[in-house]
Amino acid sequence: MIEKATVLVEYNLACYDCLLGDQAGAKRRLAKVFKREPGWRAQAKADPDFKAMDWRSFV
Repeated sequence: MIEKATVLVEYNLACYDCLLGDQAGAKRRLAKVFKREPGWRAQAKADPDFKAMDWRSFV
């Protein structure tokens, strides 16, 4: 198990969560990513892996 996932690992796991239909899991992981690297929010919004993400409900 990864003790402290890098931003890239956490981001990729969020991609997998979203692609598997787990938006809640993807949002939890993305929240960690954005807390550490706020600039990744624009990357995520443009990423086709997050096409199904409801960004309006993202806190």
